[in-house]
Amino acid sequence: EEDIKLAEDIKKNNSVIVHIRRGDYVNNPIAFKNHGVCSLEYYKEAFKEIKKTNKDVLFYIFSDDIDWCRKNIIPLFSENDKYIFVCGRKQETDLWLMSCGKSHIIANSSFSWWGAFLAIHPEQKVIAPEPWFDIKQKYTRDPALDNWNRIKKY
Repeated sequence: EEDIKLAEDIKKNNSVIVHIRRGDYVNNPIAFKNHGVCSLEYYKEAFKEIKKTNKDVLFYIFSDDIDWCRKNIIPLFSENDKYIFVCGRKQETDLWLMSCGKSHIIANSSFSWWGAFLAIHPEQKVIAPEPWFDIKQKYTRDPALDNWNRIKKY
């Protein structure tokens, strides 16, 4: 019931889903080398970009490192910004909740990508990091969709 209520709130608000992936991207040297991590500057610029066209937004923050987000993301918001940390749920529930959002600021993560891709809001705006991968891969292409806005991740 609590998850259904949160999904309804996300749908009725001018919601912006923010997904911040750290976990293995920070702790695994191979993952870090291939993907890198979106910088705080990326999120700061993404917040500015979203607020240019969306008024009275409510940011819903999803992450595998909420403690880090509480310390580092909160200072990026202005005093008028509203935000909620969404945590303590199963990853399947998080993905479903993310797909309920009207707009998305995503990390270079397939989990982020699916959360934005599955969303069906007609005025959806997605901001994705550029580049997606830090290392050019022979058989892998950048998965961001053509209609998604791109911001440098560093």
